[in-house]
Amino acid sequence: MAVYESLKAEVLSLPASDRTQLIEDILVSFGSSERAAVDAAWVAEAESRLAAYDRGEMKATPHLRRDPDAWKERI
Repeated sequence: MAVYESLKAEVLSLPASDRTQLIEDILVSFGSSERAAVDAAWVAEAESRLAAYDRGEMKATPHLRRDPDAWKERI
């Protein structure tokens, strides 16, 4: 577990753009069936969020690429 905690701390210290790329690289390392399941889950999440927005239950937020760490202010 010490290796995991050390690696986690190192990854979390990376800039958001590097963490995003690392996530993508890890997802690509899974086989196609695992990736398809992850993609399907993200599609379901996106559709759920869009439906919530359409019902007025969720507000739009500025695109985070302008400030990748902006989400931290909302926590």
